[in-house]
This record gives sequence, C-alpha cells and structure tokens, in this order.
Amino acid sequence: MRVFAVAEHRLGEINPVSLELLNFANKIKGDGTSEAVIVGDDVRALSSVLAGCADKVWALSGSQLEHYNPESHADVLLQLFEKEPPDLVLLGNTSQGCELAPLLAVRLRCPIVTDVVGASVEGGLIVSRYIYQGKLMVDLKLNRTPCVLT
Repeated sequence: MRVFAVAEHRLGEINPVSLELLNFANKIKGDGTSEAVIVGDDVRALSSVLAGCADKVWALSGSQLEHYNPESHADVLLQLFEKEPPDLVLLGNTSQGCELAPLLAVRLRCPIVTDVVGASVEGGLIVSRYIYQGKLMVDLKLNRTPCVLT
C-alpha cells in the first residue's frame, strides 16, 4: 500500500502530529511505501527531519506556498497525486488537516474517514473511529482506494 502523510509545519518547526502520521503510515503500509509530503515556501531543511521517518519525502515548494492556503495547497498536492497515485492520504486531525482533507477527497473523488483512532491490515484495511460523541467505536473496512484519513 502506498501511504502519503501530509506533514504540517509552522515557524520552521514540524508539527509533532506529522511524525505520528508517519508512524501510522509505517504500520499500515505492508509491503508498500510510506511517503511524507511537505508543502511550503522553503521546506528543504524541514524535509530532512522527515527523511528518517519515511521511505520517501516529497518537498513541494514555491513562493505562492509561503502561507497556508487550502486551495493552493490542495492544487499542488493534486498535481503530485496525479503523477504518483496514493492508496491512502493521511492528514492530521488539526484545523489545517480538517480543512484540507475534505477538499482533497472531493478533488480526488474518493472517500474520506475522519477522526481515525486506529487501524489494522489483516484481511484488508480496517480503520476505527468513535461515533455518538465517543460512546461507541466502529470499525470501517475500506474497500476503495484512494482514501483520505484524518
């Protein structure tokens, strides 16, 4: 399985949730790859931080990406995903991830599962999330790729 984790950064620092996403990607990739994607104006230095956690790092940079904008970030990510098709796209359950994930899912024409708290890969990818304000946990089997997860 080819798993892309979209890394977040602010003020020259990687958001710790990005490393959690890569850990999750490495657990569920199977024989596939975990690939980090970092988007911004000058992200080469930050990409070296991610290199130790992923099989591959994509540094997507440009002056128009200096400040976070969901439309421009989605555009550049979609350009990558058209050339390098993912099976899964992981984003943090942060304000940025919760804004960008549905936009990516719509543009990729793929399902999205939010608030994922766990996963297993036995017999196919199954993700777990809470419902009813945390009163129940459900397991959802993903039968289609790509899929976006937060």
